[in-house]
Amino acid sequence: MLLRLGLVVSLEEHGVQPFVCGSRPELGHWDPERALPMVAESSAVNEPSFWTAEVLLQEPSRETFWFKFAKKIRGNFIWEGTAHCHCRLPLGLNWH
Repeated sequence: MLLRLGLVVSLEEHGVQPFVCGSRPELGHWDPERALPMVAESSAVNEPSFWTAEVLLQEPSRETFWFKFAKKIRGNFIWEGTAHCHCRLPLGLNWH
């Protein structure tokens, strides 16, 4: 299953690289060094930008997983200030 996550980055954050990290192996198992880098959908400098990350999920070991966005500044990861986000996959989802 292809999962696409999106994030709006404000003007004040221009030049920052956002990442997504989470509880699944495909999302780095909460290790920011293994987090997925996000890609800007546009290069407009004078407006907030929309960033996305796509990941192919393998068959789940559980139906719900958690993730969080982070940014990397001068080599340090800074997590978003909110609680973990979660995604609940439909029960009985056909993975083939």
